[in-house]
Amino acid sequence: MKSICAMFALFIGLFGVNEAIAADASKPDAAAITSAMYAAIGVGNIDAAVSFFADDGSNTGPSGRKTVGKNDLRTLMGLWVSENAQIPPARDVKTQGEHSIFYIDISTKWEKDLGVAPTQQIHVVDIEGNKIKSLIAWFPPQNWND
Repeated sequence: MKSICAMFALFIGLFGVNEAIAADASKPDAAAITSAMYAAIGVGNIDAAVSFFADDGSNTGPSGRKTVGKNDLRTLMGLWVSENAQIPPARDVKTQGEHSIFYIDISTKWEKDLGVAPTQQIHVVDIEGNKIKSLIAWFPPQNWND
């Protein structure tokens, strides 16, 4: 059942983002790939989530901590799963050169406990081939006032 849910979530992540569907198959859409990765996190499938990253892919979180490589990404994503991270598809997608920039709303157990969920993040994602090469996330200034 878990694998069926994961496949459904990945399908929604890849095809459920109307404005983020890639028009050119030779240029994968960063928002759709990232949304599919987060859908895998949402159903607890860490291996599927890690598979969306390049072997030397990286994630830089809002704190500035950079995690590089699939083994360390697997550990990071395990923390996200333990916090029941729920992240709907990307929105307000813009592409600027090799970078895709978009908003993500994130809801975790500790954010809910603090009464601040969901929080908004801005992501800048670079794709290499069809894999995430770099994902950089930060909280936009408007979050600081809430």
